[in-house]
Amino acid sequence: MKTKRILALLLSLVMVFALAACGGSSAPASEGAASEEAAEELDLQAIYEAFIDLQADSEQGELMLFPEEDDEMIGEYYVGLSDFELKQRVIAFAPVTGGPLEIALVEAANPDDVEGIKKCFEDRIARGGGCGAESEYAWEHRAGVQVKGNYVAMIVLPDGYIIPDDVFALAK
Repeated sequence: MKTKRILALLLSLVMVFALAACGGSSAPASEGAASEEAAEELDLQAIYEAFIDLQADSEQGELMLFPEEDDEMIGEYYVGLSDFELKQRVIAFAPVTGGPLEIALVEAANPDDVEGIKKCFEDRIARGGGCGAESEYAWEHRAGVQVKGNYVAMIVLPDGYIIPDDVFALAK
């Protein structure tokens, strides 16, 4: 009888450790991943600086962008963005207007706004900008929107520069 109790206790301990190793979460994997993404705090200024540093490894070398703070100018480029409350915003443009060189990193205060912000950025890409074949090519093939939790990025770069698959991973 004593042997059965010891065996039952050992099996119970093994089950407890097995559950702990699996995480013990009852949420589905996709739900848990989304809430983990939303809970992660990212510093968009640090991501922007890491993005600029990354470009030193590109074919073109150092990237020249100017940070933009003017709400009116930002509103002209990203129509509708001012309708959303943002916790963080880092936006930079080419030194010469019209070049295919922009980065916009924002954090939505409300998770329900992420899709609307994404649409503002997609509309910006659809409108494009600048003139000439190189500019048109960049807006069609070298521009994109990335989303992670409440964070949304829009990047357009000419050939030779590096667009990371996950710009938000640069925070690490």
